[in-house]
Formats: sequence, C-alpha cells, structure tokens
Amino acid sequence: MEYTTKHNKHLITENMGYYKAGKFWNDETLWKYVEDKEVIDVDVAQLSNANFNGWNAQTVADAAKEIKTILSVDLNYPIIITQDYQIVDGCHRLLKVMINNGTSIKAVIIDIDADDFPTPDYDEWKAVQQK
Repeated sequence: MEYTTKHNKHLITENMGYYKAGKFWNDETLWKYVEDKEVIDVDVAQLSNANFNGWNAQTVADAAKEIKTILSVDLNYPIIITQDYQIVDGCHRLLKVMINNGTSIKAVIIDIDADDFPTPDYDEWKAVQQK
C-alpha cells in the first residue's frame, strides 16, 4: 500500500509531524518510513487515553474547521502510533472512529528506537518553529 502519494497531496502541511525529546520528524518522513510496515487493527479503547497534541482552536470558526476535517478524513489510511499507543499521526481519523462509536482502527506501530527508524528532520523543535 502506498500512503505517501495521497497523504502528501492532501494532508501534510508545513511543520506537521512528530516531536519527542528535542527531535522532530516531518509527516512525510514518517509516512515514507511506514509505507511497507504491517497495518493492524487496534482497539480504540487502547487509544482513548493517549496524549493529544491537538489543534489550537481558539475560535468557533477554528473548531468548526477541525470538526469538518474530522468528518472528511479517509479511514482507509491507518494512523501511526508508538509502541506505548501514543498517537504520532491520525488524531482526526481516530476521533472520527470514536465519534461514530467504532471499536477498532487500522494502525501502524512504530519504534523510534529501532535501527531502521529515520534520522530526525530537525534536532530541535525551535528550528521548526523558526522556519
């Protein structure tokens, strides 16, 4: 399955990605990495307490935009999660499943300590914010 083509066209925007311990991976880097990884079904209940690095909806218009995004996401694309079930990419997809009372979601589990995990795109989050 190829995720990157559609994902790049429709979902990736600047400065979206995964941040951990001063390191940052762009969504594009992550999607290229998981392209050939196994997709599994994960019980939504296992993700209900995951940390949420959500959007910054400060106005009703911002919230409406996020809700529209949730309702329009394509659930054919798996979410990306860590081994301890933290969401790396796919909050909107997970929220759509939860809103619709779904019990499972397709996911790829990554291990950022794996030998084949890509080098971070940035070593400090500040470098991303300053772009």
